[in-house]
Parts: sequence; structure tokens; C-alpha cells
Amino acid sequence: MSWSEKISAGDWPATIQSVAGTVVIAVFVVTFLVQAFTIPSESMEQTLLIGDYLLVDKFCYGSGTGWNRLMPYRKIRRGDVIVFHYPVNPAQDFVKRVVALPGDRLRLINKRVYINGAPLREPYVQYITTLRNFYLDDFPQTSSPVLEVDAKWWKEMPKLVEDHQLIIPEGHYFVLGDNRDDSKDSRYWGFVPRENIIGRPLLIYWSSGNLNNDLPGSPRRNPLKRMRNVAKKKKKEEVIVDEKPRETTVEFLASLAEVLVTGLFIITFVLQAFEIPSASMEDTLLIGDHLFVNREQFAAPTHWMGPLMPYRNVRRDEIAVFLSLEQPGLFLVKRIIGIPGDHIHLRDAAVYRNGEKLVEPYVRHKLANFDPYRDNFPAVPPFEIRNQKWKVDMPSHIEGGDIVVPPDSYFAMGDNRDNSYDSRYWGFVPRRNLIGRPMFIYWSFVTPEDQYEKRDFWDRVENVEDIIIHFFGKTRWSRTFKPVR
Repeated sequence: MSWSEKISAGDWPATIQSVAGTVVIAVFVVTFLVQAFTIPSESMEQTLLIGDYLLVDKFCYGSGTGWNRLMPYRKIRRGDVIVFHYPVNPAQDFVKRVVALPGDRLRLINKRVYINGAPLREPYVQYITTLRNFYLDDFPQTSSPVLEVDAKWWKEMPKLVEDHQLIIPEGHYFVLGDNRDDSKDSRYWGFVPRENIIGRPLLIYWSSGNLNNDLPGSPRRNPLKRMRNVAKKKKKEEVIVDEKPRETTVEFLASLAEVLVTGLFIITFVLQAFEIPSASMEDTLLIGDHLFVNREQFAAPTHWMGPLMPYRNVRRDEIAVFLSLEQPGLFLVKRIIGIPGDHIHLRDAAVYRNGEKLVEPYVRHKLANFDPYRDNFPAVPPFEIRNQKWKVDMPSHIEGGDIVVPPDSYFAMGDNRDNSYDSRYWGFVPRRNLIGRPMFIYWSFVTPEDQYEKRDFWDRVENVEDIIIHFFGKTRWSRTFKPVR
């Protein structure tokens, strides 16, 4: 009997209702309860490694409202590992460990953390160097900062220091990485506000040594490993009485596990949902466009999987999603203008590749101003760009007035050419940073430009409410299932 024969015509409404219910539940879960998170740096080693994939409990800490009396929320504790919106750039998520709570007095003496005058026991911390950094290892210091310290934090910090101790203000937390000598944490940029905290990592559902998620990469940990600071919850048995024959509990759990594993496999290696947060790719991609990204097409081929998988090299003028060079964990989407070996330059905002002027019907110039560096790249020296590494490296890649794309790298730009922070400002995209190629827009919703900055629990509730109320009116129906080119 075929699958279509098993489902009679009368069963279709129930089937559609079931699928719709599953989708609604899934959206609710990822919005309010659980979020997938990837470890992009070594700041939490050995607790968390690069390539660890976590499920984050977004529900456990609540929202600080009256609901706390009714729901099983708990307070943030010293020693908790948390995921939060980076205070300097809320579009980026970080993971660190809470070492000091509101009202605590903190100081470090020769790398050792002291809270309220007592040494803090930290068996999870590792130190990778014996060299002394007086600012980081004897924090707080107000006389000898390191270069990467945020200017605003350096100005505000002395106001909160008493008797060589930093006083943690109300509603804020001080966080550090477990890899203490290689962690950009509260010592560099300050406190984490309560409203920036997303949740607590529950478990590692996958771990691979390859950050680019190459499928053949060997797993380093057992799947579904629990985080050290998460207590196991007791399971309640549920008895369901029904006259109809039903699957057994074991069969149900096996089916649920299969769906979960399959879903995690797909979003880890094959397909990923991605939302456009900025205007840098207008009018090709608009704020509020939701895409499906093909993750396996640009994956690095291996000797045993390469012949079997449809891997291919990145091509000129196609759109790619990749990891930011400046902000680990932040995804960007741009158009690939140059591949390895290409010679690129701009003259009066027009792009020339290997001596030929490009015809780019997708490009938009929405600003009337002329910027010599932006529009005549790389003829004008990069004196005013903020990326210091690119400022130093860029001249070594210039030949005959062109920027030359090095091996295993790409030059990327946004289609909204006058309002795009791209390779002109931070350099080439390494091959290893590529995530995949956008396939199509599965949904587009009119979204405010600052929506990505609204990360508070109730902001998310208002966003979901807006979607529910204005779903039909604000959905851009003409963009549904539109291929991305």
C-alpha cells in the first residue's frame, strides 16, 4: 500500500492540522524555550571546545517579572555558564561563566579570583601561559590597560573600584572565560546586563573538530553530554487512557529521538535557516527575509566523501553566508566579487575585475555622497577604517592599483553598495569561514531595522505577537519561495 493510499481524503485536514501544530510548537520552542548555539572560539576551553554544538535553555532564568512566582524560574548563580547578547554588539551572542553577582566585590590577584575577600574555587579554569599581564591577572587596574579594552568600559570602571575591588552594580553580572588567559570577557568590555542574558547551556548535542562543519569531521564527544553545572531533572510518568490502539512509550520515545537526531543533523550539516537583519544586501535581500541556506555545497571535500557529494567551489557573483572575521559567531551574507587570483578595484563606485568593468544589475546606490575610500578602493589608503589588522595587511595585497585575492580567500561586497560593511573594510573571507549558499526565501515579513537589537524576553513576545496579528498584512507574499540569486 502506498503512502497516499494510507491517508484517505478524509484524513488530510487532520494531517495538515498536525503538521501546522508541529510548526507552531517548533517556532514557540526555538523562540522562548531552546536555542541551538555553536562554540566559535577557545575562550571556554576545556569546558567547551571550538565546534561544540549546544542546546541553550532560554526559559530557566525567566524575565524578572511577576511570572516568577508561577513558573519554575531560578536565579542566576555564581559559577553558571550562560549565553548572552554581547553588550558592545547585541547582534552577537557570547558564552562565558558567571563569577560575580550584583553586590559582589571582585578582584584578581596573580590570576586568582577573589569574591568579597575570599578566594573562589574554580576547578574548571585552565591557564595556558605563565607570563604576567598586570591588567588581566591583577584586575581591576586603572593605570595599565591592554590595547583591546573597550574605551567606554575603561572610562567607567574606576568609578566602581573601591579598595582595589570592583563592585558589581545591581542588575549586572561579571563573567570570565574558563580559558582564562585567552578570553575576551568582562575584563575587556564590562558587565553583562540582566536583560542581555539568553539562558543556560543544557547539553552538547554534537561536537566536531571542524568549525566549518565538514560532515566527515570526527566527533570528539559523546552526543547529548550534559553541561557540568546543569542538574538532571526527574521525569514524571504520564499515563494516557485511550480506547484506540496507541504506540508504546518505548516506540514514542524512539520516534521522538529519531526526529530530534534527524533535525539536529539537518540543521548542523545540510540546511540552516537564516534571517536578514540589515540592509546591506538590498534590494536582493530585504530586512525580514527568512532564507534556507545550503550548508553542504561549499563544504571542503574529502577523499572518501568528495566523489559522492555535490561539493563545488564558490563562483564569482554568487551570494554566500559566512562567519564574520571580526566577531566570532556572527553570520554575514554578501556577494562574492573576487575568487583566488582575481584583481579587483573600484573607480567611481564601479567594480573592475581583472581589468573588465562588471555589469551588476543587482547593485543599488542609495546614498548621494561620494566616499573616496569606499568608491575608489583600494586607491585611497585605509587611514580611517576601524579594523587594524586589515589596515596593516591591505597594502601587501595591492598590485598595480588592484587588490589581489590570495589563495583560499574571497572578496565579498553587499549589493547595497553604499551601505555595506564588507571586504573593503575588514578584508578577505577565508575559505574555512564559508557556511553555505542561500537557496530561497521561504518567508518574508516587514521587520523594523532595529529588530535584531531587541533581545529582551518581552521584546521577543511583542515580536511574536506582531507576527500573529499582522501575519497576512505584513508578509511579503510576492517574495515567498523566491530563489536567491
